[in-house]
Amino acid sequence: MWAGVLLGVVVVLIRPARGGPRISWSSETPVTLRPKPVAFLFLVGGRWVFGTGEAIIIASGIGVGPGTVLAQGIGEQTGYTVGESTFIVSVIVLLMWIPLRETPGIGTIMNAILIAMAIDVMAPFLPNPTETGPALIQTVVGILVVGIGRGFYLTAKLGPGPREGGMVAALNHR
Repeated sequence: MWAGVLLGVVVVLIRPARGGPRISWSSETPVTLRPKPVAFLFLVGGRWVFGTGEAIIIASGIGVGPGTVLAQGIGEQTGYTVGESTFIVSVIVLLMWIPLRETPGIGTIMNAILIAMAIDVMAPFLPNPTETGPALIQTVVGILVVGIGRGFYLTAKLGPGPREGGMVAALNHR
C-alpha cells in the first residue's frame, strides 16, 4: 500500500509540465504579431536577462552550456563574437523548422536577436575572475540570472526559442 502511495507521489512530482505557467498577462497564442504589450515587455526583458546571464557565465571562465560551447567554437574558427555566433546558430536552427512545418512566434525571433545582442553588449562590463572561488560565485549568479530570464520569457507565451521549438517539433514529427 505504501509503495503505491509513494509511486503516486513520485509520478505527480516528476510528470512533465504541459504548457507551462499561465499568468494574467500571458499571450493567448504564441503565433501573433500583436501580443499584449505587457507580455511583449516580459518577453523582451526576459530574453535580455537570459542573455545577460549567459554572458555572466561565459565571463566566469569555468564552463558554459552546450549551445554556448558551439557558439564559442564557431567564433574561434570564424572570428565572430559569441553573440554573433549564437545568432547564426539560431537562424540555422530556424531554417530546420521549415521541413517540420513549424511556425515561429515573435518570441522565437526575439530569442535569436536579443539573447545574442545581450551576450555581446553585456560581456565588456563583466568581471573575468582569475581565482576559482569568485569564478564559481559568478557562475552560480549567472545560472540564477538565466533562470529568472527564462521564467519571464516563458510566461509571456510568445513562442519558444529556436532550439527548444526545434526539439519539440522534431519529437512531435517522429
